[in-house]
Amino acid sequence: MAEVESHYKQWILEYRPILYLSVFYAFELKQHPENISRNILIVTLSPTFLPGQKKVDPKRSFAVVSVGVELIADIPDPRVRATAEQLFARVPELQRRDPTFIGFGIIYIIIPFTDQETVRHIVPWGPVNEAQIGPLELMPSVNPNWKNDLIMSARNGTPLAPLQCMNNRQTKASMKTQAVIEPHGLQPIEVERRFKKWLQEYRLILYTAVMSAFELQKHPENCSRKILTVTLSPAFLPGQRKVSPARSFNVLSAEVDSISEIPIARMRAAAEQAIAEVPQLRRQDPTVLGLALVHIVIPVGDQEATIRHLVPLGVNDIQNIRLVRFNPDWKEDLMMYVRRGMSFPPAKKRRA
Repeated sequence: MAEVESHYKQWILEYRPILYLSVFYAFELKQHPENISRNILIVTLSPTFLPGQKKVDPKRSFAVVSVGVELIADIPDPRVRATAEQLFARVPELQRRDPTFIGFGIIYIIIPFTDQETVRHIVPWGPVNEAQIGPLELMPSVNPNWKNDLIMSARNGTPLAPLQCMNNRQTKASMKTQAVIEPHGLQPIEVERRFKKWLQEYRLILYTAVMSAFELQKHPENCSRKILTVTLSPAFLPGQRKVSPARSFNVLSAEVDSISEIPIARMRAAAEQAIAEVPQLRRQDPTVLGLALVHIVIPVGDQEATIRHLVPLGVNDIQNIRLVRFNPDWKEDLMMYVRRGMSFPPAKKRRA
């Protein structure tokens, strides 16, 4: 049992975002937020590793055998009902503090591994408010394939695949149906192509900005807590042939946010997944401190057409960070470099 528990703890870290997304679709929370206090998501897992196996990929350590939705009141396990009662008892107080709070989602994990022994875990999601439910802007409000997506992601060892697939499907549909998008009249595929070249030019600038924006010299732990959100505006015309990659976008804004407060669910899940990869990176390179994350936002029309990218930037050990001087004007410098097409920051002249 101890071995199963140990591998499960690693597995749940990988698949927690997808389980939360499954709750969103399984309970139909967009249409029926009240279901969060009535239903429970039951997921049955089967170990895919052998007893004593040393190298086990956390993403492939369990297969999802079955998944379904039940009423909490119909669950025979008294621990589930007790946990639900404890969580729901907090609802009135939380609603007084935050009127948009709707409740807690509950996931029940079952892992039978012998004829007589079964591991059971209750995984709460919450507290959940409208800010976590409403702004799933780039996600369809209904996903009839949510169950199959969860099963296949666990089988293939790809915990973020359902997020990526749904976003890709919606982006492609948007590209097909919107030949011209206001206000720039740009097609998303053209913006995406220009952005890839722009990012190659400004990755170093973004890295430098993050060092000061997160104050990593004093607070290296911000690597795992903060994210830099940079909003870009295309600086080219539809179909324009000669576009300098360094001058193809302008920076409209640059703000530091907490990863936990990212309003877009898929971006928050992707950020959490990236941070979860840090321990593995450290095993490969002990000097790795973490991943500094940049959230790129490019509005090209209505909200559903907004292009978003998560850009992870590697950050090495604390000694390297301290070599970079803190720049209180990092935001102004970032905007200025991009506006002038200066993809590498100029060396500051030394005073004689």
